[in-house]
Amino acid sequence: MQVLGLIVARAGSKGIPNKNVVLLARVPLLRWTIDAAKAATRLNLLAISSDDQECLRYCAAGGGITLLKRPESLAQDDTPTVEVVRHALQFFKGFDAVFTLQPTNPLRSVADIDGPIEMMERIDCDSVMGVTYLNDVHPWRMYTLDSHNRPTEFCRDAVPFVRRQDLPPVYLRTGVVYLTRPQLIEEGKIVGPNCRAWIVPQERAIAIDTVMDLNIAEALCTRDL
Repeated sequence: MQVLGLIVARAGSKGIPNKNVVLLARVPLLRWTIDAAKAATRLNLLAISSDDQECLRYCAAGGGITLLKRPESLAQDDTPTVEVVRHALQFFKGFDAVFTLQPTNPLRSVADIDGPIEMMERIDCDSVMGVTYLNDVHPWRMYTLDSHNRPTEFCRDAVPFVRRQDLPPVYLRTGVVYLTRPQLIEEGKIVGPNCRAWIVPQERAIAIDTVMDLNIAEALCTRDL
């Protein structure tokens, strides 16, 4: 199976300026994704789609990555990722699947890349999505508030005040893994009806959106993940 690894990196982050190259454990954030992708054995081509000149220069200097300058129209705050991937597939043809690699999920492992590809090859599904187990942050423990701050259970069928160990298992989508057949991308979908889940441990599922996320990742990445 031929798989394109596509790093999607946009300039103009609001929460953390120059987020793609901000240092995490003294290494640019982007480098974490590059290193995992290069160490993986199931990616046939590694490319980056970006409007960020600094990211493109960084990738060019390191070698081994095909550069695709993203047009400004696909680099807006509200641009769907699937449109970025669809644009890239106009230039990279003949692949059986595309693995969308978001630098904001820096702690993905090599297994989080090769494993989903092997799963797709074995099951012949149309997509593989990363998920992570929710523990204390559970839908049964969530509420909405009215204008008078009166709480109502978010899940209407929730059983209130259940012990943590008795909560039914639920999983949260994570950007660590998005593996998709090109036909699905052409339909405007990253995840399809014949999707499978790749379970990512919570310590590898962190997404970098705020300085607090960065601080947590800093602590995690110094551990043996």
